Amino acid sequence: MLAILFSLLLFQPTQASPKASAAQDAFLASLSAKRHLPGFFDLHWDNDSGELFLALEEKDLERDFIMVFGLASGLGSNDVGLDRGQVETTRLVHFKRVGGRIFLIQRNMRYRAFSDNSLERRSVAESFATSTLWGGDIAAQRDGRMWFSLNSFLVSDRVGIARRLEQKNQGNYRLEPNLSYVYLPRTKAFPKNTEIEVSLTFRGKAEGDQVRRVAPDPNLISLRQHFSMVELPEEGYRSRPFHPRSGAIPFELEDYAAPLDQALAQNWVLRHRLVRKNPDAPRSELVKPLVYYVDPGAPPRIREALIEGASWWKDAFEAAGIIDGFRVEVLPADVDPMDVRYNVIQWVHRSTRGWSYGSMIPDPRTGEIIKGFVTLGSLRVRQDRLLFEGMLPRQEDGTRGAWDPTELALARIRQLAAHEVGHTLGIAHNFAASGFDRASVMDYPAPLVELRDGRLDFSRVYGVGIGSWDKQAVKYLYAEWKDEAKGLEAVLAESKEKGLLYITDQNARELKNMHPLANLWDNGADPLDEMARLTELRAHLLKHFSARNLPAGRPISELEELLVPVYLHHRYQVQACVKSVGGAYFEYAMDGDPGAVEAMKPVSPERQKRAIALLTATLEPEFLTLPEHLRHLIPPRPDGFYPHRELFQRRTGLLFDPLALAETSVQLTLDALLHPARLNRMMVQASLDAEQPGVDAVCEAVLAVVGAQDREGHEGAVHRQTHAQIVRALLATLQDGSLRDEVRARIRAQLTSHESELSSEETSEEANEARAEAYEIHNEWIAALIESALDEDAPLAPTEPVKVPPGSPIGN
Repeated sequence: MLAILFSLLLFQPTQASPKASAAQDAFLASLSAKRHLPGFFDLHWDNDSGELFLALEEKDLERDFIMVFGLASGLGSNDVGLDRGQVETTRLVHFKRVGGRIFLIQRNMRYRAFSDNSLERRSVAESFATSTLWGGDIAAQRDGRMWFSLNSFLVSDRVGIARRLEQKNQGNYRLEPNLSYVYLPRTKAFPKNTEIEVSLTFRGKAEGDQVRRVAPDPNLISLRQHFSMVELPEEGYRSRPFHPRSGAIPFELEDYAAPLDQALAQNWVLRHRLVRKNPDAPRSELVKPLVYYVDPGAPPRIREALIEGASWWKDAFEAAGIIDGFRVEVLPADVDPMDVRYNVIQWVHRSTRGWSYGSMIPDPRTGEIIKGFVTLGSLRVRQDRLLFEGMLPRQEDGTRGAWDPTELALARIRQLAAHEVGHTLGIAHNFAASGFDRASVMDYPAPLVELRDGRLDFSRVYGVGIGSWDKQAVKYLYAEWKDEAKGLEAVLAESKEKGLLYITDQNARELKNMHPLANLWDNGADPLDEMARLTELRAHLLKHFSARNLPAGRPISELEELLVPVYLHHRYQVQACVKSVGGAYFEYAMDGDPGAVEAMKPVSPERQKRAIALLTATLEPEFLTLPEHLRHLIPPRPDGFYPHRELFQRRTGLLFDPLALAETSVQLTLDALLHPARLNRMMVQASLDAEQPGVDAVCEAVLAVVGAQDREGHEGAVHRQTHAQIVRALLATLQDGSLRDEVRARIRAQLTSHESELSSEETSEEANEARAEAYEIHNEWIAALIESALDEDAPLAPTEPVKVPPGSPIGN
């Protein structure tokens, strides 16, 4: 009984105190003096207090809308992230009133019940948590409308800025409310969305080099956080089922009302709503074309390239039966790029090169894309130009001959614009497309530089136009049929008939991956042939590399920036080639697909052995040794031109270290070839097919690089260093906890045998005394290293590996 009385008292309406009533009367009296921003949610700005009030109708309580948090200004560091234009996950939220307070509550959209039974829907909704994002006091109410200040909600770290800085080891920062405020110039209200921006300042002790580099006072960092409050789209959008071979980005949820013989997990595609003027016609214009707007702040030549590249998608929509339905224009000067009514391609700046992004704001209920948002880093074009300068020496007239590095770099920008816009259309990466005549802009392209009669040919450096795979992906997402299921099946069948393979991120990005054709930054139909081709091209580039590759008037020491991508020209093809070692071909097969029972096929023994041979060739001194004319070419850097991470790490202080180049290259190959997952697969494949090379073949191949110990001078130093790296890499692999015992036993046996060979090694009579002594001392050291690691179970003698200069993304 007491509990019942307590509950009644708790929810009894309360009378406002005289003091509260006076405050409400004062607020309402001053309302006309506040700046009014009418829109989806009306806002009122109090210039005296610096508070922003939201006006809410009683009827709008518990009405769902979309909330998006993002960053309107960036930190300027690629490593940390926190970029201008960065958008966080969309949320389905509503305001709820309890007494004199307002709460902002986020619904849980991951777990649903698609059922006509309201009790079933409620059961699922009540089984999983919601999130209360904020609560605040009602300042005043009148005639079915209430006002409340948003400041305590807005002046909060909604995108996780402090957490991100800590995760990236930049220091512990905390929000300073007294140094944070509503940023009124970017706070606007529109009919279907209300946009609010705040400047947030974080105080902390700067511990990382990134914040010290980019912030004027690294102990006080100010960024602008953006809030979008968006009306739900109108009814009528039809969700489309996802298929693993469609190339679409999945929109995932779980339906707890699904019949017991069907899966809980439901996957739809993410896509824009496109309404045709004539839905029954095979080809039709749209009621409202899909328009993307390019940042007017991009430099003119860049802006033109962005418009041209993004416009390639028009051809894909035409192939899907949509006439003149995709356009790209410059964003009008009076339009806010954060306004959700506009799809934008934004140009952002960072202190270092880094990734670009194709983001979107989807409806959390359906996966309908409300806004596409592309973020492109401005250093991309400069990095691409640097790549080409390293390949094209200056001519007598100061030009680079027939090929202009700027024009070549702009070709990459066109492709990049198309790629990132593709993501905002709902299309995923296809990392197998490069093997099918550049079938998709959704691959990561390496510049295709060809050697013809001893001269470099850049005529096909990057693809132009949309690819055949891209057209299939757009058909799946945006074509219309009277029978949708049959139409989608026909698109998938057509892709298969055309021989178009689709392999995306989770099966392509990591060193442990195994599909030979799913690669990043590669060219060509055969990754092994391409490895051989790039080995020849790299030798040509190094042979002709000189001070003439440097732009006129620059310090000679800056040649190293150009030398890094030239010397490591093979690095991505190593990652492509190694996937044939312990590799297998497969598709994203579904039950009922033709050939689904035989969906995976190991790479043949012959190709695996060839791949091993191509990779171990990159460990040979002839491959690794820098040409003699380059060994003393690069001096220490002058004042004002400081070392940075895009250079080779050296063990020689300020002196250029040619051994460090070889060490870096060897590390790339060994990391790929000796990956534990790869070695485990090789053991399994050899157990199923005795013709497969197996783990012993890899160990024998890398140790065979030691070969005849007859190298002199610098080449001998490279040879011995590589030998030590190979042994250390095998010993380190031996200690990896994920390695199968049989693999571990075979590596140990190979090392034990190698130790015995070194202990009994006799120098040939032809060897000169200095060379013999160098190898004798070296062999004693390596034998002792192996013995110590294997017999005494002692830790490896510490040798810190060199830091490899940043790789992906290239052309960035």
